[in-house]
Amino acid sequence: MHATPFQPGRSRPSALPWYAAATSLAIGLLPFLATLAVQWSRMHADSRMIWISYTSFAGSLVFRTGVAFLIVQWHGERHGCLAFRRPAAVLGIFALGLLCWLAVQMVATTGLLHLLTAGVPVAIASSLLALLHPLIQALGVWLAWIAAAALMRKDAQPFPPSRVRWRTAGLIAWTPASLQALLLPASLIAITTYTGDNYALAAALSAGAIIPTIAAAFIGAWLGLPQDLASIHGGRLLVVAIAAFATTALVLGGLLFGIARVFSAAILASALTATGLAVLALAACVGAYYLWTLLLYLGTTRTAQA
Repeated sequence: MHATPFQPGRSRPSALPWYAAATSLAIGLLPFLATLAVQWSRMHADSRMIWISYTSFAGSLVFRTGVAFLIVQWHGERHGCLAFRRPAAVLGIFALGLLCWLAVQMVATTGLLHLLTAGVPVAIASSLLALLHPLIQALGVWLAWIAAAALMRKDAQPFPPSRVRWRTAGLIAWTPASLQALLLPASLIAITTYTGDNYALAAALSAGAIIPTIAAAFIGAWLGLPQDLASIHGGRLLVVAIAAFATTALVLGGLLFGIARVFSAAILASALTATGLAVLALAACVGAYYLWTLLLYLGTTRTAQA
């Protein structure tokens, strides 16, 4: 096997990651629909808790959908299984694996919660489980896909090289968006300080705040990526996402600290100042993602395995 130069063609990237992401989303909807049915049957349920539950599930769905896409694309590039002769069978096995993991996760979470609450307060135990939940979800998606790809490995077909610049930029932008999505319940509670009992408005504002982050991260990453990129380079992608997010947070933290020491509270509370800070935050986000993407993808090998 020899590396041949990547020749940009008209072939589109594999649609398999999209199908896997849709499958993961559909399986993730099952506990949400079950919870929704229970809550609707209890008309006296606390509306605040209902909206917290909704935003929690929404964040979980955003995370698990992106994780499925990333895992399938990354694994497919590394092992040459971005296409199968019987994709429906692969996705069926993947869905079955996700269902099995969902059942295991529910039992394990319940047992772990009982175990933790025996020694620590319920609030702390719930917080620990909330932190572990994304990792457990990612592990389940990974195991389910590895199993499906291994069982159907004889059905794998070679897929022609294609440009994945847009796809890579989207995955990089998904990482900060998923973090914000997972924090939607906390954001909802904070915004209700201003919206009162209008939880629908608070949820809409919380979700809407994610859109500028996605746009800024995507633009920065897209500008920094090579035009004829043929692989997402999953390891580099994760490093870019973490480094750019940390850089943006540090820059904004330093900026806010400096401004707070110079200007009075009245000026900081003005709408003009808030707008200026928002623009600076988006500019810092674009710059951080551009620089880190440019740096880490500069030496990528644009080759395809023959």
